[in-house]
Amino acid sequence: MVQRRDPMSILLELTRQLASTSELDPCMQAVTDAAMALMTCDHCSIRIFDDNAEQLLAAARSGSGTTFKAVNFRVGEGVVGWVAAENRAVRIDDTLQDERFKNVGNQGFRIRSLLAAPLSTGARVIGVLSATSPTPGAFSEVDELYAQMLANIAVPVIERFRLELLALTDPVTLALNHRALAIRLEEELERAKRYGVALSIMGLELFGLEQLCSAQGQEACDETLRSIAKRLQQSIRRADVLLRRSSAEFLVLMPHTHRGQAQIAAERLAQELRELLAAAEQAAPLELCLCTLLATAEDTPATLEARCVALMSAAREAGRRGILCEPEG
Repeated sequence: MVQRRDPMSILLELTRQLASTSELDPCMQAVTDAAMALMTCDHCSIRIFDDNAEQLLAAARSGSGTTFKAVNFRVGEGVVGWVAAENRAVRIDDTLQDERFKNVGNQGFRIRSLLAAPLSTGARVIGVLSATSPTPGAFSEVDELYAQMLANIAVPVIERFRLELLALTDPVTLALNHRALAIRLEEELERAKRYGVALSIMGLELFGLEQLCSAQGQEACDETLRSIAKRLQQSIRRADVLLRRSSAEFLVLMPHTHRGQAQIAAERLAQELRELLAAAEQAAPLELCLCTLLATAEDTPATLEARCVALMSAAREAGRRGILCEPEG
């Protein structure tokens, strides 16, 4: 017989992990791992609302089925969606007898018992913690208390990371803002130097935003910036980092990218953005220019940003509305 660990030691270890971890995903994973140790469950997950608070997206999973594609739920959809809508915990002894349960097909595990608790700050729900078992009646009132306790532990952690992210995020485009620039530059430079890989930067500047704002108002200007940021985010790689440096300037940090590769990427993005701007109904036409440069072993975050700004200024003064690549040497 396997002896279960003392619940207090599990919770103490969890709080230590959460206090010493600087990223959200490992924190949420620690919570679902703790749930597996505390409760008689076969699978546990945490889902957090997307930016529009419409869909619950999987943030962490433990137990069976973690190699299968995660299932997301909308508010009111399935038991998880019901918990999010009602801001109430639920314990279901037999999912076959509960009309709220939604069978979503092959998840890599069977569900006959289900326990779910809202992650909430007062009346506002930010996510749901759920645990399942293939055995009917697997969960007890004690398990329900553990689930709510873990949900309560997770909420301050999620809120802390959310506030930190908001401080580093541009509210209009949702790209990282100028406060995040020095942080990400330092991280990417350190990584490039440590592993001996290339790091390129692409700068993008829009011309005509002031005229657009005067002709159609601030909202039209903001909507244009949002559409450009969205297209950039869709087009760049997962490893690339998009930042809004100023009102009309964006930067893309491109790890593992040499000078020639950066130029090809800039040419492709320039074409996509020009097509996007041409299709938009605007009273004032917008133009853009892009530049690319390669980081050197001597660069610091400050010198790298300064080089990029200087290159953008050179393009602006030359009246360039194309792509300016910093020459070698």
